Amino acid sequence: MSLPKFEYLAPSDIKEACSYLKEFNGQIAILAGGTDLVMHLKHRLESPTHLLSLKNLAELNSLHYDRDSGFVLGAMCSLRDISVNPSIQSELGTLAQAAEEVASPQIRNRGTIGGNICLDSRCWYLNRSRQWRKTLLPCYKTGGDRCYVVKGGKHCYALFQADTVPSLLILKAQLRLVSPEGERMIPIEQFYSGQGENPNRLASGEILTEIKIPRLPPHSGTAYLKYCKRRALDFPILGLSSLVRLDGKGRNCREARFAFIGHGSGPLLVDASEALEGLDEPILTEEQTTHLFQELKPVTHMGISASLKRRLARPMLQRVFSDAWRNAQVQNADHS
Repeated sequence: MSLPKFEYLAPSDIKEACSYLKEFNGQIAILAGGTDLVMHLKHRLESPTHLLSLKNLAELNSLHYDRDSGFVLGAMCSLRDISVNPSIQSELGTLAQAAEEVASPQIRNRGTIGGNICLDSRCWYLNRSRQWRKTLLPCYKTGGDRCYVVKGGKHCYALFQADTVPSLLILKAQLRLVSPEGERMIPIEQFYSGQGENPNRLASGEILTEIKIPRLPPHSGTAYLKYCKRRALDFPILGLSSLVRLDGKGRNCREARFAFIGHGSGPLLVDASEALEGLDEPILTEEQTTHLFQELKPVTHMGISASLKRRLARPMLQRVFSDAWRNAQVQNADHS
């Protein structure tokens, strides 16, 4: 498949990039790693007249760590760099795990953390060639009035499957968004709409420039778990991150958070601190598991039934919780 014609722009700083966004508003696409956008262009899901490359913006390639304030990741940091960074592996294990799980080594070398955060939702009826899509009437995501996944559905059910997002959610990451009108900093949970048509709230003309992640409090542990059909080059059928903070003795739960992807059109963050506070072992009862699943409402999609996702979620929840608990105990021993 060939690419559409476009003019390639490679600004040297954010100010220049913003000027292009303002000048060609509505006709320009942002190129980070390109692992998702290039396929969109080939499938004619996007046909911009201009392509704005971020590769020359040195400030977006930085990765800073401060023992007091935490991490600042430039949006152009590659997924590989994040997965192998010793500080991230030590302090934010769940993020290093998630970045390592994305696709293949070649894609992790090109793909960026910013691109993964802004990943579009996917659907069997959409992510195909233009010729194939011509055989169907337009769906909600392409401006139509129907959903082919859920017959009679009143909105788009395209899946959101970005591996790193659950980890960033439980880590309370903040996103810096820059546009010709200025900039804003928002918590990552406010970035997602839960709508298949437009899964995030990145405004037209905005660029995600950096991700800020605070240091975890002492006695905290994290973990990420992914279930997919293949061990490589595959999106998650279900992805799940967990954070556990124990008391000073490493015996009782003081805080617990979980985040899911792959079940629907947006990530799901569940704060289980109140429900699990005081727990003295990393074992969830049936009642606790059912309580945590109240907001998890998977849909049948991409050949995977909703019932299978629900069955997968239970052992995955227990395992990722146990892994995070064990990692918190290791952190507790390191602080002793």
